[in-house]
Amino acid sequence: MRIALCDWDRKFVETVKNMIYIYAEHFRIDIVADCYDSGETLTSSGINYNMIFLGYRLNGINGMKTAENIRRSNSDTAIIFVSEYTDFVFEAFKVTPYRFLVKPLSRNTLFETLNDYFKRYGTDYPLWLRCGEDTVCLNTNEIYFLEADNKHCFVHLKGEILSCNRTMARVFGVLPKNHFSKIN
Repeated sequence: MRIALCDWDRKFVETVKNMIYIYAEHFRIDIVADCYDSGETLTSSGINYNMIFLGYRLNGINGMKTAENIRRSNSDTAIIFVSEYTDFVFEAFKVTPYRFLVKPLSRNTLFETLNDYFKRYGTDYPLWLRCGEDTVCLNTNEIYFLEADNKHCFVHLKGEILSCNRTMARVFGVLPKNHFSKIN
């Protein structure tokens, strides 16, 4: 899962990033969190994030304008405004945010927000696998089970079996740990 944190306050961004990694480790969820201090660098990154924690006060354009730019290219991203400014709450509805949180952000509030998100959307994400000469993109929720075959792995999908150039241990290592378990 890819998460972006965008706020002018670098200390706040690093604190939230650390809390997200604590959450991810506790629930065994693979999360990559990227930090930004301006809306321009976030939107020009070209990365489609699953979730964006967005402040109102940014270097350059404000959080509201940044959210509008994000919505033009990605309607699925869960935008979570985190701000001490509450004057734009009603205006924020124009970009359909997932949540609006008020600073300072507590660990409990952050964890509750992440819990609610994963209950609603799950922890599945796109996965790229090298199968022979081809690279296949599939969602982790399409995988039924993995089967070891020496230095290769069979990925069982509904009505299809892919032969992957990786070992089962390597493929298992990138799957959501709360959906898959390894058995003997």
